[in-house]
Amino acid sequence: MEAKLVFRPSLCTSCRICEMACSLKHTTTCNPARSMVRIVENQKEGTCTLLRCRQCRKPPCVTACPVAALSPDSETGAMRVNTQTCIGCDACIQACPFGGIMIDPTERKLLICDLC
Repeated sequence: MEAKLVFRPSLCTSCRICEMACSLKHTTTCNPARSMVRIVENQKEGTCTLLRCRQCRKPPCVTACPVAALSPDSETGAMRVNTQTCIGCDACIQACPFGGIMIDPTERKLLICDLC
């Protein structure tokens, strides 16, 4: 079964609790900078957008990675990062058209939504 993350902009209040919950689950700290998802507000238009891995069918991040450190999980289809292989070149970040890959400012490793 393929998992997916659903975001409904009309229901988002920009509380950013999703960022806190994500960072807490994955890093045991409540630090939005360490979250695998990001809320971006457009205050002029009064809208919110969720930046996260879109789990592309043909992911440009995988193609861009020179060491094949990114691959879909065999059970969920969610993109996974092999931290032992990743060299931190940021090619995947530059290749993602959705801004779905970030860098953990504390550990300097890739943050990509695992659809938890």
